[in-house]
Order: sequence, then structure tokens, then C-alpha cells
Amino acid sequence: MIFQSYDFKLSDEDYRYLIDTYKTDRFLRPGENPYYSGYHAHPNSQIRSGWNPGKHIDRRLINMYTPFLSEKLREQGLDSKNMILSYSHIWAQIYMREMKSRNEPHNHYTSMDSVCSWIHFVDVPDDQDCLYFQIGKQRVFPENQRSGKIIFFPCWAMHGVDAPTTRSERVVVAGNVIRKK
Repeated sequence: MIFQSYDFKLSDEDYRYLIDTYKTDRFLRPGENPYYSGYHAHPNSQIRSGWNPGKHIDRRLINMYTPFLSEKLREQGLDSKNMILSYSHIWAQIYMREMKSRNEPHNHYTSMDSVCSWIHFVDVPDDQDCLYFQIGKQRVFPENQRSGKIIFFPCWAMHGVDAPTTRSERVVVAGNVIRKK
């Protein structure tokens, strides 16, 4: 399901910003929600589950990722000169072992303007693959889910995340690239 994987490491300052900003009560989704629990800053959370942390557009997070994403998509052959791409559909997730944080199978496809999805494994367990792609009844765990990797995949691909069991936290940033009209 992955169509490309790259190395991408945040600076210590950006990593600290990510933790200090998102591991807060504002983004805590408590309970045994089957869709997601843990620290979650997805822009559509209120649509999917009724939980609403308030409108949050994190310009710093967008600026941390947009140059890299744009460059790599250009390398992959996406002609961004003839279209305007939006990288602002971006969110952070901090999965907590103690909360059994997980994410049930879902996809990110919203319209024909959906270009692709991506996940940056910021700080994840080295000995547990949590992300899987759901293909029929089979769960396929990609190999490239280690800290410092970023992967691109089709936005229509069904995928989910198992709760971390070997470490207390799993930190990722994810997003969708959308063509603007």
C-alpha cells in the first residue's frame, strides 16, 4: 500500500514543541472510543465522533512539513506547477499504552481532490508495528514504520492502528494532500 518512504527527522526543538503542544488536556480524548483515544488533533474529529477540541490550525506544524512534502511529491512526479496543493489537513497523534490508544480501520478519501495521505513516525516503538492496512479481512503491517520515517500512501487505503504494547507512547504526525480548485 505504501508508494514511497523517506527519512525525515524533526529537530529537538520541533519535537519538544510537538509534545508540549499536543500532549495536553485540550487534545486528550479519553475513554474507550473505538475510533480513537489518546492525544489527538485531527481537524475532523468533531465530524467523526462528536468530540471537539476546538478549531485548531497549527501554522508551525504546517510549516514544519510543507517544504519536505512538496519536494518529495515533486520528485515522485506530481506536477504541482499546474495545481494548488493544500498541506493544511495535518494532525498530531500521541498513542498511550495506558489508555490502550488505537485507531479502527478507516480511510482519508474525501473527494476526487484527495491526492494522497502520509504518516510521519516521529517517535514509535522499534519492536512493534502498530499501523496496518486492511485488505479484505487481512491486516498487512508495512515494514517502514520506524522513528524518523515518513510514508506516502493512497488516501482511499483502509488502515488502522493497534494500541502500543511495548512502549508507553507512540508519536506520529499525519496528513492529507488535497488539490485546491
